[in-house]
Amino acid sequence: MDEKDSITSIEACIKKADIVILLLARLGHVLMKQVKKLCKEWNVPFETTFNIGADKITQIVSEAVI
Repeated sequence: MDEKDSITSIEACIKKADIVILLLARLGHVLMKQVKKLCKEWNVPFETTFNIGADKITQIVSEAVI
């Protein structure tokens, strides 16, 4: 899978998502910018965090659906 295929695959996931959580500790700058751009393009809310713990992810999702 090349980079273009990866972005196409990510875009398909973003289109279906209710929210996107960007784990900044695990994501490179280039990919982060592309994902944020796609989220804005498809009006999908996104949150960023350096914390990769399950509690933080659960908190972000809970706050997003309220």
